[in-house]
Amino acid sequence: MKVDAEGWIVNAAISSAVLLAFVAIWMIEGSPYEHIAPYIDPVLVLLVVLISLSVPIRMAWTALMSLLNRAPPPEITEQVTTIISNSLEQLPVNELFVRVIQPGRVRWILAHVVLPGDYSPEDLGALDRQRSETLEALKENYRNVILDMLFTTERRWGAPINESSKL
Repeated sequence: MKVDAEGWIVNAAISSAVLLAFVAIWMIEGSPYEHIAPYIDPVLVLLVVLISLSVPIRMAWTALMSLLNRAPPPEITEQVTTIISNSLEQLPVNELFVRVIQPGRVRWILAHVVLPGDYSPEDLGALDRQRSETLEALKENYRNVILDMLFTTERRWGAPINESSKL
């Protein structure tokens, strides 16, 4: 819908320029400025093209960055981290590492939850239920989400590469 809306804006600008050109030519016919009438339409078309050119360039750049698995804006990653942290309140979390990529409309989230070494869940199903609760919390805010949540007691499995190489 966003692409369609931007397309409508470009089409509205083009239509407005055509209308403006007709009105301008009509107004200067028979006036001392009649000699510039042949230049009005090309100048307005050039202005519309220059103004409208940013729309397809921006759309192509966004699509390219999505294809390259570029991370979404930092605000989104912070929101995702907050939602996951809130959903893990009942667990004794030592650290949480969250990574988010967004190829297209789908948001892929990888969360490494570092728990204390002496933590024992009641059963493996408890951790699966926690994943489900976290996914539901994320889906309340984001429509297309894929969550991969890993539980570990060793920080090295979740820490960013530059941090885990120090371990």
